[in-house]
Amino acid sequence: MASPDEDIAAKIDTELATLTIGTNLFTGPSRPVSAYVPQRCVFVYCLPGGNIMNYCQGGSRSPQLYNSTVRVVVRSNASNYDDGRDLARSIRNAIHDNPPSGYIMARIRNSEPDYYGVEDTGSHLFGYDIDVMYSA
Repeated sequence: MASPDEDIAAKIDTELATLTIGTNLFTGPSRPVSAYVPQRCVFVYCLPGGNIMNYCQGGSRSPQLYNSTVRVVVRSNASNYDDGRDLARSIRNAIHDNPPSGYIMARIRNSEPDYYGVEDTGSHLFGYDIDVMYSA
């Protein structure tokens, strides 16, 4: 069974040399800066919802088609708005219409990243919602 958050994170890791799973790219919700989580990093997690439906392919009925949404949140270094925005844009360029292996599509909803504001640490937060589709 597909795991959209893990699969999108793996795709980002493959496409962008500056991001590595477990180092500065994490699945799951945002975590505070620590010895294990740097200030400048990316978090990837699934949002609730999405449809499950049957579909026809080549005249035969497939068991299920899944639509899911994955959120990617970029946290910049302190007081570095431009770097956070640019990292978010590079993720957009790497993922939009370039789905992970086994997926039918990966489409980012907005052409520019959403700006979520600034944390108490001075980090700027940016993000995208990515609609993915796969069958199982």
